[in-house]
Amino acid sequence: MAKHSEQIFSQPFFDEVLNDIRPVLQQLSPNANIIKVSQPEQYFWSAYYYVHILHNSFMRLEHIRAYLAHFRILKQYKESGIDRVSYIEYHYSNHTVTLAGIFDIALILTSNVFRLGLPERQCRSQLIIQNSWVLSRGIDKILQKLNSAVEPLREPRNLFLHRGIPQMDEFLTALACYDVLEEKGMVEEDAMLKMIDRSRGELRYKEKVSEILSELSKQEEPVFNISIELLSRLHPIYKFWKDILLTKRDKKID
Repeated sequence: MAKHSEQIFSQPFFDEVLNDIRPVLQQLSPNANIIKVSQPEQYFWSAYYYVHILHNSFMRLEHIRAYLAHFRILKQYKESGIDRVSYIEYHYSNHTVTLAGIFDIALILTSNVFRLGLPERQCRSQLIIQNSWVLSRGIDKILQKLNSAVEPLREPRNLFLHRGIPQMDEFLTALACYDVLEEKGMVEEDAMLKMIDRSRGELRYKEKVSEILSELSKQEEPVFNISIELLSRLHPIYKFWKDILLTKRDKKID
């Protein structure tokens, strides 16, 4: 099956908005200081921009899992103090932040497609979900499902963003603690052998990475499915406003 980012890339809504912004992109050149953008083109761009960000978010999630699956002990990592535990911490937390942020992207995308006229900072869940137009098209239910899907990620995301505390597995916490003790020369050889057998530790580490990758995939699956559903349901709304804006523009030209 195609990757999630590839499925979004081939989604009909993505195709249409990408085609619609071609006139804007064709104006881009090294000598173009000012680009003239019509009202319809502004709408096309605002829709494309957040579909594009949604696509990039799922691509980033795929990259993060690839990083986790293929850790190598590099000289540059050692020199920078990056061990395998901090490497996992970083990418695991980045995955949590990215996945949880998809709900925020969905809110702004919904607001732009419906032309609610809200600045990004005001695209809060209740304000969007309870909007009468959003309710009338049943998009509120999709957003509520997406909100529920990312809810378990909010606490670990907030702990990492606001307190710098990554969500850590007990084994990884113990391994990190051991590495600090060993670095400070506070572990005797006999104690070291009792505390952790390195060969078994390596095997357990690989098993733990495999468990983490499985966990991340399970977290992502419902968020992706709901995101695809949201794009499908927003597509007709986009077409509706696109027709109105183009008709309005053409009448002015005539």
